Amino acid sequence: MRIARQATAADDLVGSKDGRGGPSLINDLLTQPSGLPSCERPEAVQTMKLWGGMNVHILVIFDLSPPWLARIRQLRFDALPTELQWKSIESEAATMNFLNSKGLPVPKAYLPARDISDNPAFCFVERVDGTPCGAPFQADEPFAEEVVRELAAFYAKLSDLSFSAVGSLYPSDTGEVQVGPLVDLQYCSSQPPRFFGPFKTAKQRFLAIIDDLFQVIEDGLIPGADGVLLYLTQLEVRDLALASKRLEGDDDCGYYIKHADDKGDNVLRDGEGNIVGVIDWEWAYTTSKGDAFAAPYGLTENWLYSRGGERSNDMNKYELVLIAAYEELGRPVLADCVRRGKFYQRLNDCLCQHPDFSSLDSLRHAAIGTRYPQRTLEEWEEAMFKKFGGHEGLRKVREASAAAMSLERDQDVS
Repeated sequence: MRIARQATAADDLVGSKDGRGGPSLINDLLTQPSGLPSCERPEAVQTMKLWGGMNVHILVIFDLSPPWLARIRQLRFDALPTELQWKSIESEAATMNFLNSKGLPVPKAYLPARDISDNPAFCFVERVDGTPCGAPFQADEPFAEEVVRELAAFYAKLSDLSFSAVGSLYPSDTGEVQVGPLVDLQYCSSQPPRFFGPFKTAKQRFLAIIDDLFQVIEDGLIPGADGVLLYLTQLEVRDLALASKRLEGDDDCGYYIKHADDKGDNVLRDGEGNIVGVIDWEWAYTTSKGDAFAAPYGLTENWLYSRGGERSNDMNKYELVLIAAYEELGRPVLADCVRRGKFYQRLNDCLCQHPDFSSLDSLRHAAIGTRYPQRTLEEWEEAMFKKFGGHEGLRKVREASAAAMSLERDQDVS
């Protein structure tokens, strides 16, 4: 399991509400863990915590069974409410177990056996011994081409598993998985039903996320100039997404599981370049084939993209290796998903974000094949305010922002 950093004292982040620390809580819950082949008590629960970006992990060692990790959602400032964290854990475990059952190198996950919904959300996962790849892959990445070829085989198997809707996976009464509401850190409501979906198409999902953000800004939850600029950029993102026609065309091929954090270190390898595990399925969802099988972010040339310019959508050597590997496997459709995948990479980068000019320029190029005549963000903003000047929602948030600034100036004077 990937280790981002080691903490020394953080029981406040993983303890329960009655003050018990993480290890003692885990000990109690392991009395009857759900799905554990042998239900012996753990021999040891390490007090050292292993930290990732969104989760903290505690190593659980048994007398007879292989070690596990207790994977616990962090109580970060931007964390979902506990109720929604449990839904995300349920979906992550369902996704991992489904993929494991299909023979893919994904560790099994087990949910706690009894109701502890008032505690920080967590599950148990099988511990995988492996070295995380680079995030992204470096120019001198060890065994990089071997890993990429194995990734092609992994995604080829993944492409054999299709669904009829867009959303996140959950367990069903039949023991299989079903597509349910989309588990998303940003796209959720403070009121029930909390998460939205499932959606009939990937196009519906993309547009629903942007339209929800428009409503959030119009309601004054992202006020001032920040809200105005975000509204403006998302109007253009929405326009480019529709102008590309990709959202409609790619919805004809079924829906597939997409790893939502595929920056490279989610892939674990052994000392010979064999993939031993693919981890971190927290935000996985089903989407169109073009979106699901665009090249993983870990294989992309980020420095070209961040610099902008005419080469910002060039593929790097690892993406070319992935294309060749798909061709060798007799998967030309997946190879084409990589060739045409910059559109989805750039769209996901810009969706509900404050993208810089190079990001927007790269999205436009990937969507419709041309770049902006403007060369700075300021010039672009001026052009976009002219383009969308008649949009009712943008007009409302600009007026609200101007009124707030005027009131602030009056208060400063008084």
